[in-house]
Amino acid sequence: MLLYCVIFVSTNKPKDMTLAQKIKSNPYLKPSNCTDISDLEYGIDELQKLDAEYGANNKTLLKLWAKFFDRKKKIEG
Repeated sequence: MLLYCVIFVSTNKPKDMTLAQKIKSNPYLKPSNCTDISDLEYGIDELQKLDAEYGANNKTLLKLWAKFFDRKKKIEG
């Protein structure tokens, strides 16, 4: 008895996400979701990855950096 196994491979590649989609899909990139310093540090690490990908002079990322620093001041007291 022969068994046949058929594997279907999708040739459709997922579309690359835009910067806005990446920000919206990551809850750590929303400063209001960060409730302590460890959350902020993780969010900042994620933000640094986006800086490397999209450039540190990206206006959207610069605004997000400002929000993170404001949130950090509030948490640290």
